[in-house]
Amino acid sequence: MGNSVQLFNEDFSGGLKINISKGWIRSEAAENFPLYANGIECRAREYRFGGVVVQPLEAWTVLDQR
Repeated sequence: MGNSVQLFNEDFSGGLKINISKGWIRSEAAENFPLYANGIECRAREYRFGGVVVQPLEAWTVLDQR
């Protein structure tokens, strides 16, 4: 089992912050921070209407190419 993380919006205007055992990771660094779910490498991003989405890295790669 790995370390748990908490994902939040940075403030009312958006952004992403991740709480890990060593402190907070914010903004662009948070979107590039590797997360793992069941051994699958994932990334988190701030999404519409103040949400946070976690998807496998391959899914983000496909979406970024559009």
